[in-house]
Amino acid sequence: MIPAAVLIIAIAFAVAVLALIPAIFQLMRTLKSVESTLNDLNTSVKTLINTEILPLVNSVRNAVDEVNEVVAIAKAGVEKVEGTVEAVTGTVDGINAIVDEKIRGSLIDAAAYLVGIKAGVQTLVENIKLRKKKEVA
Repeated sequence: MIPAAVLIIAIAFAVAVLALIPAIFQLMRTLKSVESTLNDLNTSVKTLINTEILPLVNSVRNAVDEVNEVVAIAKAGVEKVEGTVEAVTGTVDGINAIVDEKIRGSLIDAAAYLVGIKAGVQTLVENIKLRKKKEVA
């Protein structure tokens, strides 16, 4: 016959297996629920990607392309303005050189004439004062 200890172990094992059957069924239901949730999540994520994220990414790409075009146009405008500023600077420098060359000499001559006239008038005034003092004396 089967020893009693082996029989007790077999019965305990059978009871443990029977006790685990509901837990195994619950685990299977939980796994199915998790699988269903993951499938729903997968579907939601795909829908979100296709309806929201991809159009947003395309809009951002278009906006970036437009900004790049505007930057290129602005850069060309800045380069054009830079060339114009350089040309105007050259023209102003040329005008300064002409003014310096032509007018400076005339201004120096005019200043010299004014200094000479001032000195002459002062001398004339002093001579008139001296004559008046001599006449009074």
